[in-house]
Amino acid sequence: MLICRGQASFVGYNTYITSNKVKDSTVLVNDDKLQGYWAFETGGTIGGFTFGDVIQGDGAGVTVVNPISDTSPIPPGSCVVTGELETPLIITGNETEDVEIVLAFSINNSFEWEEVIEDGKFEPGEGETVSDMGLRGLHPRRK
Repeated sequence: MLICRGQASFVGYNTYITSNKVKDSTVLVNDDKLQGYWAFETGGTIGGFTFGDVIQGDGAGVTVVNPISDTSPIPPGSCVVTGELETPLIITGNETEDVEIVLAFSINNSFEWEEVIEDGKFEPGEGETVSDMGLRGLHPRRK
């Protein structure tokens, strides 16, 4: 049985990553990630993958969602999720307390992969690869 013991990811634009800790494993990346990055650590044994194996990839496997594309265009080659506050955020520089924003990312229970064995189970040891980590939207709000 293969289980996910921990995961880490980000959606961003042109970010250099030195290393990334996922659950118990540290992965050296030392590379620019143009569209983001994801990784998860497996547990158990199946098809050559055992406890502590880390499967990782680039943000190209993340859904690009941009509902306000007319005012927030996505740069070519990037993977950015945008969302709109109900009321505009105006920072004057005269604030006397912190302004806090909560960013809620929607994944819509989505994790998709390319099936090699048609059984509905993700089996990387059998050559199955991630096709979409499933970011579906961003819902920002003032705290």
